Amino acid sequence: MKNFNEIYQKIYEENHTYIHNLRQKNIVRSTLITLIFIILSIPTAIHFSLLIALTFDIVIAIVIFLNPFFNDYNKKYKSTIITSLVKNYDNNLRYNPTGMISKIHYDNADFEPYTEYNANDYVSGLIDGEIDFHMGDIHTTYVTENENGTHNRTTIFKGLFSASQLNKTITDIIKIRLDSKLLNKELSNPDKLNMDSQEFEKYFNVFSKDKILAMRILTSDIIDFILTFKKENNIKFEITIKRNMLYIRIHCKNIFETNVFKNPLDFNTLHKYFKYLDFMCTLNKKLNRVLNEKDL
Repeated sequence: MKNFNEIYQKIYEENHTYIHNLRQKNIVRSTLITLIFIILSIPTAIHFSLLIALTFDIVIAIVIFLNPFFNDYNKKYKSTIITSLVKNYDNNLRYNPTGMISKIHYDNADFEPYTEYNANDYVSGLIDGEIDFHMGDIHTTYVTENENGTHNRTTIFKGLFSASQLNKTITDIIKIRLDSKLLNKELSNPDKLNMDSQEFEKYFNVFSKDKILAMRILTSDIIDFILTFKKENNIKFEITIKRNMLYIRIHCKNIFETNVFKNPLDFNTLHKYFKYLDFMCTLNKKLNRVLNEKDL
């Protein structure tokens, strides 16, 4: 596992002066713009309503200071801090904030149906110069239309998704899904495996038609690695192993975003991003090691 402390030190040294100067400039600019709107609202407060004026000022301040897309500060944060994080993790990976991981990859992973697909924050390249890897921020929604023609959008998934190539092709699909004891249909599924680890089954259900193959691939080391990541980070994630591909999705809020109130070099935030990326890459390498050792 790569040492995050060393990576963080490099990120800090490469970007500290630039990003903090940029942050200060944006704070000053945002403050001035907010003051202008406050001044413009004074006639409203005098002639109509102080409450309306205050509400207007508060909304404007929130939009200016908290909306990461109000100015180019968020773009500069991505192009410096996130690019540096990805590069220092593995110099063979590249980060494109406006790029999109392919919808085809996501559809191949056999998750829930959806009607709208949006993506950005695309990471791609070769892990260790060898393993084809793709990762991105994804938001899928399901759109329904009522009798009045109004469209309702329900979020199906929001978070990180990765697709990486394995060095062998398996003949079955292995799905590791979040445990949902209330879904009787899922529990009665004949493809559900009984795992050797009761602790693992507290969090996940595993499905595969070829139970012997699945158990040979999901070794105790793989299971322990997945379980440790789950317990240490307390997040929801799911995995699909299909043919010669590994798919992972992590449920989380929009990542790689910032605003002027946030410390752009916050250690814990960058460490979280690092752990997500490292889990996806390391699990692929561990599975490839198992596949190389097995005669499948």
